Amino acid sequence: MTASDQPVGEVVESSTPQFTVACYRLYEAPAFGALVRASLPGHGGWVYGVVYDVSTGSEPPGAMATVRGRVDLRDDAVYQAYPDLREIMRTRFMALAVGFGEAGAIRQYLPPQPPPLHFAAYVCDGDEVRGFTERLDYLRTILMDQHIPADELAAATIRQARESRPNDPTFALRAGRQLAGLLKEEYDRLRAILARIGV
Repeated sequence: MTASDQPVGEVVESSTPQFTVACYRLYEAPAFGALVRASLPGHGGWVYGVVYDVSTGSEPPGAMATVRGRVDLRDDAVYQAYPDLREIMRTRFMALAVGFGEAGAIRQYLPPQPPPLHFAAYVCDGDEVRGFTERLDYLRTILMDQHIPADELAAATIRQARESRPNDPTFALRAGRQLAGLLKEEYDRLRAILARIGV
């Protein structure tokens, strides 16, 4: 059984460029830059997104968390003393939509519809990451978004894709060339991203 066989949570906010997932387990969100997918009904496929923000807070959203610990009660001991915390708090993540799959083909541009609310979301496994990142057109979507930590996110997705290909030393170079084409007028920005992916 792969990690993608079990959902990590369900979609609780959804729009064409991004979606938010509430995790089933507290503090068990996918990593920053992870590739995730949610159903695209009517098209028989998936919306793919990359995780760009993870947060944990009170349930419902917007409620203020209050201090439960004290000098002699902190960290894990707080959760043992107040077991209800796992029920009144929620971990969420936001994913930037970077493509979709339908009829066996992967498109690296915005999906025709966002994923529906309350549908399950999954973390993509290594095979799915390799399949999606065979093309790197999705990097343009990330780099053009001014409302996210775009450079850090691009580097994180490339590192994840490289880790899914332990026997392919050329992938990072291919990704570096793609970035160079997208950022040919922004040398300092390009250099910073390349340093983060080790090229």
